[in-house]
Amino acid sequence: MTLMFETKNGEAGWHQRSSVEELAAQALRVVSSKQCNPNAKGVDPRTEALAMSVVADDPNLRRATMSELMESGVSPNAFIHHFAGDAARYLGQLWSDNHVSFADVTIGTARIQEMVRQLVARRAPNRTDAGPKVLIAVPLTEDHVLGGLIAADAFDALGCMTRVMIGRSNTDIARIAKAEQFSMIGLSISSKRTVSGARQLIKELRDTVINRVPIVLSIGTMTDDDEIKALTGADIVTSDPRAAVAFCNLRNLVVG
Repeated sequence: MTLMFETKNGEAGWHQRSSVEELAAQALRVVSSKQCNPNAKGVDPRTEALAMSVVADDPNLRRATMSELMESGVSPNAFIHHFAGDAARYLGQLWSDNHVSFADVTIGTARIQEMVRQLVARRAPNRTDAGPKVLIAVPLTEDHVLGGLIAADAFDALGCMTRVMIGRSNTDIARIAKAEQFSMIGLSISSKRTVSGARQLIKELRDTVINRVPIVLSIGTMTDDDEIKALTGADIVTSDPRAAVAFCNLRNLVVG
């Protein structure tokens, strides 16, 4: 199949679907051979295999890739907190280099999100009723929700009672934040491009929630954290759940 697409530079180009399938199969063969050293681009072959499999049209290839990843020693926890995000970022880099279309990135990331959802659903939360209540929200301005799912699982693993809100309006998020006594509110955005949406949500949270609850902002790309903090009004900008719980002084965690 040959698809017409618009490149990052706005130019029309031809995307050979068959070449994607071939690259995905090649990447899978590398993983199957247990050669997991970074390639010439500095990318773990397992990350490359996962990224290529989710943009391919063959569901059997995706299942085979997941199977090989697990057999190579990748645990569900490692997949959720490392490989899923790495593969999504690698897709973004491929798009930036005009190797895949924006549609490929969107579809591929959605498939990675579904893999994460399935793995998270199979795991029992590592928490008790005494754990701190945490709200993880993905602003409505966000296209992808992978970061929010990964963050929620991480806080669950630390023993928090985590509530996730995805695709909800700022008003809805602020209403829930006001109605429930959360010890921390975490917001997940994908890049600096959507900082304005996060700033608007944080302002509404500050105006609505009477008790000042610490707001943690996680951003998927490398940024100047102090700059993002100043731009949004967040209390801390970090992608490290342990740093977040330490900053917010959360208690009664299952793990230290």
